Amino acid sequence: MSELPPSYAEYPRPSQPYGRGPGVYFDAISEAWQMVRSDFGPWVAGTLIFLVLLFALGYPVGRLTASMNPTDPYAGDFWSRFLGAFAVRSALNVVPTAISNMMMAGLVGMGVRQLRGEPISVSMMFDPFRRFLPNFGTSLICSIIFLVSTFACLIPALFFVPVFMLAPTVGFLKELSPSDALSTTFNMCKGYWIGLLGLTFVAGIIAALGVCACGIGLLFTYPIYFGVLAIHYRAFFEPSYGTPG
Repeated sequence: MSELPPSYAEYPRPSQPYGRGPGVYFDAISEAWQMVRSDFGPWVAGTLIFLVLLFALGYPVGRLTASMNPTDPYAGDFWSRFLGAFAVRSALNVVPTAISNMMMAGLVGMGVRQLRGEPISVSMMFDPFRRFLPNFGTSLICSIIFLVSTFACLIPALFFVPVFMLAPTVGFLKELSPSDALSTTFNMCKGYWIGLLGLTFVAGIIAALGVCACGIGLLFTYPIYFGVLAIHYRAFFEPSYGTPG
């Protein structure tokens, strides 16, 4: 039996508490990279499947609304048509976004299991679909909240996105109803929204850097974002996981 890579061996085993309480940890970015390095196979394959399905889910909406896009920037009604097309496209994307949020919850859940010291596989990204209705409900409500808050001059989204970004994972891993998943996440994360916003911004930029390598690099940088969320899920919701008694 081969030994675990040193970085992976340092993760808390199921018999140990995680050692971090609720908070915002920017060093989670480097820890997430160690997670990815120690299990490249599931992370790269999972990210590839996620990106392909993300494109497949969004393509029909893009085709359907393509004719709505204004083509003449000097036309008097350019901005009204542009905003109208954007609003319709965003509304039609609510359901596809909810489904993609479920896959993200599965990938974050895969990271949580890795941090617990459990074996992981790419099939885990589809685990939220086993309890489809409650997990879809949580993801759908989050998508609607993000959409409405974005259209409300964007400012509310700066609060609601970081506060509820873990809600689909919370509902999935704790097997909660949508209302319980949202309230549990809100109560735990609302006091840390500024830090979580900054962390999400930085982790998002790092994840997107893979585009610079002809897009292929996304397979190696995008999983860092999922790992960061997994680390913070444990910090907020499993700080004493595995503690005897």
